[in-house]
Amino acid sequence: MTRPFRVLGLSLGVALAAGALLTAAQDPIAKYSAQVVNFDAPAGAATGLIQIQISRWSTDAERDKLTNTLFEQGGKQLLAVVSKLPTAGSIRTPDSVGYPLRYARRTTASANIENVVIITDRPLSFFELRNSPRSNDYPFTVIRFQLNSQGQGQGDILLATRISADKVTKDIAYENFGATPLKLQNVRRE
Repeated sequence: MTRPFRVLGLSLGVALAAGALLTAAQDPIAKYSAQVVNFDAPAGAATGLIQIQISRWSTDAERDKLTNTLFEQGGKQLLAVVSKLPTAGSIRTPDSVGYPLRYARRTTASANIENVVIITDRPLSFFELRNSPRSNDYPFTVIRFQLNSQGQGQGDILLATRISADKVTKDIAYENFGATPLKLQNVRRE
């Protein structure tokens, strides 16, 4: 192995270990698990388990900063704001270290319905960084789900997403890059 690859491997190892320690050091205030279903899988529906840990809920000030940036400057500037937010939690599969989440917001639509929206900047592949394909215009991952009063529900994951808004109606739109959203089934609050 050449020296640059050893240094890169060591750097990645240190970064992953630091991320794991940071996530472990913060006690989660909410935990969720869900079955992810990918209907675009070549052999039909493919499934897997994810775990989401929330270490802090995003504040009203953070929400206002994101929406103001979106309405005044557009989705491209939103990425800079989201990527600077402190970690709000993590998402992982049972056999992975996990990936940090930047924004996590919980609202209640009624006494029986809990809505959770999570937004984070998505990691770009080496191919995307080098070649700047159209997918670079979809820099977010959005996770949305609803839970009933028993803490069970469903939702979806938009892996590569562009976020935009209507300046008149203030409606926020999520455009997913070329794929059906992953479905979250059997979402449970733990």
